Amino acid sequence: MCVCVCVCVCVCVCVYARARALVLTGCVPACSCADSTMALWDLDPGSKQYSYITCWPTPHVQMSLAWSRQYTTLYSGSTTGLVHSWDIKSREETSCMAGHSDIVMDVVAIQQLDNVASASLDSTICMWDMCTGSLRQTLKGHKKGVLSLAYCPDFRFVISSGFDHEALVWSPFVPSLLYKLKGHSTPLLGVRSVPNKPEVITASVDGQYKVRAACAVAQVPTCMLLTCGCAAVARSGTCDRSSASRRSPTRTR
Repeated sequence: MCVCVCVCVCVCVCVYARARALVLTGCVPACSCADSTMALWDLDPGSKQYSYITCWPTPHVQMSLAWSRQYTTLYSGSTTGLVHSWDIKSREETSCMAGHSDIVMDVVAIQQLDNVASASLDSTICMWDMCTGSLRQTLKGHKKGVLSLAYCPDFRFVISSGFDHEALVWSPFVPSLLYKLKGHSTPLLGVRSVPNKPEVITASVDGQYKVRAACAVAQVPTCMLLTCGCAAVARSGTCDRSSASRRSPTRTR
């Protein structure tokens, strides 16, 4: 119910306040806006129009948001490369973390490790300590800007994607690249770990998506490709474009 309502609010907020990012803080959506503010919204199902619960100014435009249920803290990544943490009750900044030199496009709260991961257009990924706000490590391996992050809790690895044509797989415990997930021929729009399923999804700007088995991603560089937007099944992480069917991809195993 909250997820469905959150999508509706996202549309309303984007039109009304030019939202840059949206995240659920419990069952209350929080959004960052182009006017350098952040706001919480009322999801009262009996109301015909959604309204602000509270709104507060931020030092810069915040491009990405993540919520930590464990510490009830909102994290945001700004256009200046800073990562902020916020107490949404007092509407006050609790910490400011400097480690990037360009826009922070995504932040992910990794509850199991007490970490926050941030991805930037400066081509790096930073791992932050939730408790102290200190930088644990910087992951370097992308040649171009990073747009999206995902964490797979079952196998404890981080996947990043961006303007490069492959997704990169990392261990959150060491500052070295494990391997690359190839198969796309254009920049990647995003990467996601499927909740409650051992699968990882990557999507590129040409409309292609690929679903990989997370267990294979965790073990070998050439992981099994479960599904791809052109309805081909491959073991090498590549796709046969001769059988392409982008408009109605077929799930095959």
